[in-house]
Formats: sequence, C-alpha cells, structure tokens
Amino acid sequence: MTVVFYLINQRVKIYEIKNGILKSDYLNSASVTEEVFTNSSEAFTKGSEAFTNGSEAFTNSSEAFTKGSEAFTNKQVTKIQENNTQNLKLSSYPFQNMTSQFGVSSQAKQLKQFCIKSSCNSAYDGEEVSIDMIEYVLLRGCRFLDFEVYWGQPTTTDSTTKSATSVPVVSVSNDPTTPGTNAISLSSVLNYLQKNAFNVSMFPNGQDPLFIQLRVKYLVYLNETNNQNSLYDSIAQIVKDRLASVKYSGKVNENTDITKLARKAVVIMDTHANRDYVGVSPNLAKAVNMESNTDNLTHTTYEDIITESQHSFPIDGNGIVTNMDVMQQVLPMSTVSNIQYLFTENYDVMSVISRYSAQFTPMLFWSNDSYLQAYEKMFNNSGTGIIALSSAMGYADGQQVVPLIAFP
Repeated sequence: MTVVFYLINQRVKIYEIKNGILKSDYLNSASVTEEVFTNSSEAFTKGSEAFTNGSEAFTNSSEAFTKGSEAFTNKQVTKIQENNTQNLKLSSYPFQNMTSQFGVSSQAKQLKQFCIKSSCNSAYDGEEVSIDMIEYVLLRGCRFLDFEVYWGQPTTTDSTTKSATSVPVVSVSNDPTTPGTNAISLSSVLNYLQKNAFNVSMFPNGQDPLFIQLRVKYLVYLNETNNQNSLYDSIAQIVKDRLASVKYSGKVNENTDITKLARKAVVIMDTHANRDYVGVSPNLAKAVNMESNTDNLTHTTYEDIITESQHSFPIDGNGIVTNMDVMQQVLPMSTVSNIQYLFTENYDVMSVISRYSAQFTPMLFWSNDSYLQAYEKMFNNSGTGIIALSSAMGYADGQQVVPLIAFP
C-alpha cells in the first residue's frame, strides 16, 4: 500500500508499507507535478483532475461551489455571501480510501485525529437567526454546527411549528433564560438539516459527518425550574422525530472510527447549563450521541485557553497521527452579560490549532474578518472540510500542507 502525503515547502513525502514495514522518502515537487500515482484501479492525479474510487468521484477544481444566481431570501445573508469573495474548493473527505492500515494503525481513523470545519451560532447572521444562514454555513463546508436552544415561541412561521405555545427554539440572546426577539423552532432547524445537509447537489461535502451541538440555555443554578422537564423532553422528541433517518445510532467519543460516521448526524449536548441533565431527562440522554463540556470533549473560549500554557500534542514519528487523548472545542471571543456568553469576535484560530491541538474551533461566519479568511483558506488548501489534525497543526505552524490520502 502506498500513502501519499503532501507536506512542506512543496515537497512530497511518500509513505509505503511493504510486509508490515513503513518506508518513507521525500520528493521534490518538480518531479511529481505531472506524475500520476496508480494502485490497481484507483488513481490520484495532482492538479485539477478528479479523485476516483469505483463509481464515486471527488473533484477538487478551481471552481467555486456557490448558490448560483439564486439569492437568499434573507438580505443580510445575501450580503454576507457577497462580501466573502474566497472561492470554495471543497469535496467530501475520501473515507472509502481509508483502510485498517491507514497511518500504520486504526488510530489514524479516530475522531480525535481530525480537525472539523466548524461554525458558532450557526443560524445567526449578526442580526437575526434564519434557515438561510444555516444554508450559508453548510455551503461554506461547515460540518460542525452550533445552536443556542431556548424555551420560547418562534417568531417566524414554518411548516413544523404552527401553535403559539412555547417550544424549543433556536435564538441568540443576552438573557440566559429567554430567547431573543427573533427565534426559529428547533424542529424546523433539524427538519431542514435532515432533508438537505447530506445532499451533495446542494453542498460540496454533503457526504461528510454532520455534528450538531445544542447549547441549551436553561440555567438551573438560577433556581429557574419551571418547564425544565418540558424543554429537555421536547428536545429529545424533536431529535428523535426530525433526525431519525440520518442520526448515527450509537454513542460517539474521541476514539470513534470517523469512517463509521460518514453521511450521519451526530447530536452533541452541551452540559454547561446543567451537568445533571441526565437526571432531569433520561430521554434526552438517550437521544444524543455525545456531550460537550466534559473530559472527553472540553469546552472553553479563546480568552480562557490563551491563559493556559501551550499543550500542543506531538505528532508521532510517521507524521500521521498526534498523541492527542481528548477532543477540544474553543469558542470565539465573548463578553459576559447576566451570566451569558455573547460571542462577538473571531479569534486567532491558527494559533489555537497550532499551540493547543484543538479539533473543533467554531467561528462566527457572519464576521468576514481576517481570522475567518485564514480559517477558510486552510480548508480550501486541503480540498475538504475535514483535515487530519496533524496536517492542520502543520498548516497552522506556517507550513503548506495538503491532507493525507491513502490508497489501499
């Protein structure tokens, strides 16, 4: 088996496994510019050619994947799209090319070994929440979506919520117990994702896993206990009803084989509001696949993590996997109002990936600043919305890295 790893300064490192022994060597880019690496019926061609595996083709071209001439209904989202002039060059991650020998061992397929393109408050456009903004971040290749969930009334009419009674809603607010002036039902959000998020004709990397984080804003330590059971149980039922056809069936942790998650939704419950939510709603505990703000998936903000000493995990001798033992999520810069984080600015995401080996670094996609542009460029250079963490760390260190691809 030959593994091709495009690494640093336009040099190419070739890994080859023969009789259980890993051999490697560097080649200058000039010697491989037009070269085609062939193994059996599969081929990888550098440049604008396609990655081909059986009947499926993954194309990495200079063409942008856009919504075309059709404008978003939401004018603010249309403006955000127009202001982001960075073309996309993404396709789904070629999971089918990963074998048990990939990276010498199955460790290279563990979820903690990957960096996922992520958005924070994915429905929020800087002014209000909308389905259009969710569509926009999916068009940008994000496969980790983040939502604040409240108990309240939708302010927009949608096909899944007709009554005026309180239901779980997605919103952004400076009050930890009350949604903002604009809210959409969680049911309509998940219904949209179930119907569209894995549609490759709509989104460039629609075959990739989709991670959906629910940050439920119901703070039990404020002694606000009314409707707590209703909120949690309602969320559980909505997840069950709306994501039944796409949700991964088992529990997920840092060691889960990422190839098993392809074309599946993974629901993440943030435990910040109530670490004992399991006792309040066993139904919700059963409905979600994993939890954040835990030892397995830590949850912090940029302001907090930069006060810590650097703890980037070393890459092993093969240059393929890290020695990472947990997953980390770093949220944007924020202000605190009434015990509520208000995410206001993006941050130096490259330093966070380089210095702290963070796999999930959700960004504010309504803020088209230099930090977001650097983040998008990293994934564009890789051609996917999922990158091996070792490659992301190398890129963040200022090295030009193209993601690892294995050929069985």
